Amino acid sequence: MKNVICWLLLFPLFVVAQNSGRILNMTEITVKTGHNSQFKAGVKMYKECYEKNNGTETWTFWQRFQGEGTVYLMTSSLENWAQFDNEDKAGDDCQMIVMNHIMPHVEKISFNTARNLPELSRSPAEGTKMVVATFVKVKDGRAYEEGLKERLPFLQRAEGSPRSYVYRFMGGGEDGPHYVLSTPFKSFAAMDVQRDNIWKIIEKEKGLKVSNQMRDAAMKNVEAIWSYLYVKHDDLSK
Repeated sequence: MKNVICWLLLFPLFVVAQNSGRILNMTEITVKTGHNSQFKAGVKMYKECYEKNNGTETWTFWQRFQGEGTVYLMTSSLENWAQFDNEDKAGDDCQMIVMNHIMPHVEKISFNTARNLPELSRSPAEGTKMVVATFVKVKDGRAYEEGLKERLPFLQRAEGSPRSYVYRFMGGGEDGPHYVLSTPFKSFAAMDVQRDNIWKIIEKEKGLKVSNQMRDAAMKNVEAIWSYLYVKHDDLSK
């Protein structure tokens, strides 16, 4: 869906070279009030055209569950920056659908890229239907990552692996997040399962004093933290 992204790239993007993890492309789309059905129909038209033209790129559509308005997040994953240079004939052949059947129903768009930090992330999960995305703005990125590395062994000993995928944003505005932690779920019911948070896990192993010290140190470095639930739309994804 590179041509959709190309039409959306009306906003500045600042690139910072980082680790060797995959690049996550994120396009947040706010749909005009009352235009949701037309917008989804336009995306389906593009998907059908793209598949008929033997397009090979893939993308995932998520709808934000909370917050103001109707907001979608379109994501795709790339191995490296060089993949942005790849030609997409199928996308070129379908670009008029973007202009005529998608963009008229869009209120605003925000585009971001982030790099996965595989050494801090969980392994790929199958059957994901929704994710809780926790966005974090920090004072010191290096200290934040060191804190994650310090806490990771506690979670691994307690549960065997991390719960989330960790991404570091590459560029963006001064008010934007620096990191996002994406925790996958297979259903709404799966979200009802009660699990200890990281501070409780550390407390059980090292005691309340150590847990509080680690939490206080971590939170002093955090400027802001917020989260949203995103639900996957298979009919809009490819």
